[in-house]
Amino acid sequence: MDTIQEVTGFSKKDSPISYLGCPLYIGRQRIIYYSQLVEKISKKICGW
Repeated sequence: MDTIQEVTGFSKKDSPISYLGCPLYIGRQRIIYYSQLVEKISKKICGW
């Protein structure tokens, strides 16, 4: 795994990671995974 990381330049990240602003996770959904998304949406709504 270390060799692949060195060759490709990629690194391992902990869950959840985000794709298009939505968290990708393994296992049960947890509210903390969505807290940043909810915060972003709240800020946009308050700006209207």
